[in-house]
This record gives sequence, structure tokens and C-alpha cells, in this order.
Amino acid sequence: MKPNTHEYARFLDRVAIDDTGGCWAWQGSINKWTGYAQYWCPRRRKLMAAHRWMYQFHNPSPTLSRHDFIMHTCDVKHCVNPTHLCLGNHMENMEDMRRKKRARNNPTGRKGHLTADQVREIRQSGMPRVALARKFGISYQQVYKILNRVIYRDVL
Repeated sequence: MKPNTHEYARFLDRVAIDDTGGCWAWQGSINKWTGYAQYWCPRRRKLMAAHRWMYQFHNPSPTLSRHDFIMHTCDVKHCVNPTHLCLGNHMENMEDMRRKKRARNNPTGRKGHLTADQVREIRQSGMPRVALARKFGISYQQVYKILNRVIYRDVL
């Protein structure tokens, strides 16, 4: 069921629209764990991903299941530009992630990837794991794995 124009106007009040065709930046709530934009849908009485809501508004015919993914062609989590959104499934989403070098097992594209010098500094510092984790913006479990050469084995 397509939302009404009043609901669409309410949604757009939280969007910074780029008229040049770029990303439409969500100005509302952002999920602190995933980084995705989120929108309180009053008609459904639930919080939902803003990009998913926008896709459903512009593509009302397909009924989305929880297994359907709305993928960002721009890779900006808070973008709600309908021209940047496309329907996919889990496999397509993972392939898109690998193709764009955003996979966690891809050191060259991974967020939070440490340089060889940083890994050496962690191994030689003698600081507590929690302090190292804070300093480098990683988890203390990651520090443990670095110290015990579970990850970054190739760095001497």
C-alpha cells in the first residue's frame, strides 16, 4: 500500500535533497549500531530503515519480504535518493560488497583496517588491550587476535 502525499512530505522534511543527482542525505535518526537512516512510520507504527521506506514509496507494486534487500548504488548508508536504491537479495548484496571491495575479508577496502606499522605498534607497545583498542578504534578482541597472530600473521 502506497503512503499518502502527507506522509511523503513528512518524510522529506528530514531529507537534504541534492538537486544535481547526488545523494539525498537523511537528516533524521540514524541507527547507532548499523549506521543506517531510520524513520518512524506512523501508519505502520514502527521504526523502519529510511531507504527501505523510500524504495517502497517509489516502487509500490512489489511486496517486500524481510529477505529482500534494498541496496545503495552509492554505498552511502544515510542516502534516500530513490535513484540510488535497487532491490536485491542477500547473495546480490554480498557480491556487490565484494565487487566494491567493502568485504571484511578484504584488507584493502575494510573500514578500520590497520596498517602494518600500526600492527607492529600494537605488538610492541605492552599497553593493556582495552587501551590499545581505544587508541586504534578497534575491539579488544581484535587486539587479542593481533597480539596472538590470529590475524595479520604476515606482519612481522
